[in-house]
Amino acid sequence: MDLIPADILREVTKYLRFEDKLECTLVCRNWYIAITFHGLLYHKLELFEGHNLKNAVTIFKRPGNEELIQAVEELEIYFPCDDINLIAAFSNLKKLTSGFVTYSEFDFMEVDRICDMTAYERSVQKLNRLEYIVEDNLHYPFVMPILKSPHKPVYLKHISYAFYNYAFTQKEIQAAAVFNYDAKLRPMIPLLKNAPNLTFLELKRLYITPIDLEEIHDQYAPNLTTLKLTDVFAGFDANVIQMLTKKYFPHTQRTKQITIKRLALRIKSFTLEFDQSMNGMQSNMNAKHNSKNLWLKYVATKYPNLTELAINITEIHESYLLKGVFDKLWMSCLSRLTHLTSYDMKFCQLSGPLLKAMDKSNIRLKKLSVYVHEKTIDIQIKGLRETAQRHTVKQLDIYTKGNVTLEGKMGCGILLLLPLFSGLKKLKMFKESLNRREGYEHRIIPHLLSRAPHLEHLLVLFANINRATEQNLIVPKHNNLKYLELKHFYCDSAEQLREFSQTMNQHVFGKCPQLVKFATDLCPPEDRSTRDPFIWELVFNCNPHLTTVKIMYQISQSIFHIVLPHGPVLNRWCKQAFCYDKLRPICEPPKCTWHIRIFIPHSILLNKKKVVL
Repeated sequence: MDLIPADILREVTKYLRFEDKLECTLVCRNWYIAITFHGLLYHKLELFEGHNLKNAVTIFKRPGNEELIQAVEELEIYFPCDDINLIAAFSNLKKLTSGFVTYSEFDFMEVDRICDMTAYERSVQKLNRLEYIVEDNLHYPFVMPILKSPHKPVYLKHISYAFYNYAFTQKEIQAAAVFNYDAKLRPMIPLLKNAPNLTFLELKRLYITPIDLEEIHDQYAPNLTTLKLTDVFAGFDANVIQMLTKKYFPHTQRTKQITIKRLALRIKSFTLEFDQSMNGMQSNMNAKHNSKNLWLKYVATKYPNLTELAINITEIHESYLLKGVFDKLWMSCLSRLTHLTSYDMKFCQLSGPLLKAMDKSNIRLKKLSVYVHEKTIDIQIKGLRETAQRHTVKQLDIYTKGNVTLEGKMGCGILLLLPLFSGLKKLKMFKESLNRREGYEHRIIPHLLSRAPHLEHLLVLFANINRATEQNLIVPKHNNLKYLELKHFYCDSAEQLREFSQTMNQHVFGKCPQLVKFATDLCPPEDRSTRDPFIWELVFNCNPHLTTVKIMYQISQSIFHIVLPHGPVLNRWCKQAFCYDKLRPICEPPKCTWHIRIFIPHSILLNKKKVVL
């Protein structure tokens, strides 16, 4: 083992988690030296409490540990801390992620909690080698201090910056958007010129106009290749506009059509997501400037070299689809976007004319997102049968609200879509609903696999288990599926969970011998007064390649998380307090309501780290 060259060892350990690297240091002295003192062990740190940051800095600053602190290149922090400026000790930091959030409704009105902001900013500016910043916090800024640094952040390539507009009412949220626009966004845009190598920019929960984008592309960030604008406030209702002042919001008063100075030829990926809670189609205020039509025209004209395009709204608005609000406009724009390979515009009807317009422009999609509705499913199926796109699409994302019945059969509409995509490799199904009984039926999973024989990755989001599996269901063997993810599954009785176990074991696990990873989360019933134990039996005796099982429960503190591996290893019950904790063996199963029982005859492949609850 100690004969492995250090350079090869360092390359291999780049792909290991911290726990795996830590165990590798115990192999021999050479491995300990190579992994620890060359900094491979501490390449990335993830901290969830303030005292952990203080302890880490104290340890790394001890004499002899200089190489360790210089080796830290990625840092993720998820907590507010008065000593947050201690991160400046990591002088070689390249990637910084700040994810802590305060959800007070009046956060946008609060003053900064740092007493000496100037000193704090000077400390943050010492991180002059940063390439990647994700700022999703409120009181401890990173993006602005870095951009204002007297030493230009020439290494900076990626910025993801979130704004906060939480309030009680819609008017207060919009007023907060005005505050953020004037106090945060407008001052930040000119500072982008200090990061000449910036290629990725993501801005969340904000108000922005095409006029601002003209400045970003033409003056301050001309080298961008990816631009993401999410939860954008595209317009304001009449009462709020009357309340706003011209000083704070000059662009709401403009009615002239935007003038495009030059094309943004470098942009390859563009995302625009409207916050629909305040941007209804009924409002005609400032139609020339704030309407979505203006945005569509601007995007199609400004970014002719796009390969990835996503223009959507935060919540599905069926009236856009059913009325065909944007269909004709978007068909006229496709002639300019001939390089598209990924298309996501769920509020535009995926009709035959739209698909023919893509074919005519020689667009060949590899990824497609579509919203399926009972009233439009026939049109979509007919259009797909006649288009060349169905032969090139490898990933399909389906969004729905209802179960998309067709001819009285539940979910039949979706199942008729899948055979049209002859080379489909990845399928993601999302359902938007507030009622736990309105999710996809679990019985649809084996039907999806039978309709898409080349599928390698399947994700189903939001499903329920309130109907029994068909007795005579026949599912052929699926030799390609490798990754299966089931999220937000709802179960209301022990009998339903047994039905779910039967469906998965017999018609999914038993038919997918190439399965590598299975991940799921299961939500317990609202009424937990029943004494009938909830036992989820998972049998993986037909899946010899399975290496990862990840199971998570959304349950109260009184319920245990249990797993019982069978097979060549010793039979024993284990429990896990939280997802980052290790599985701990216990002598006997606790007396509780929920049990997960996993049968893995080849469990030598599943060590305790890869079985996660």
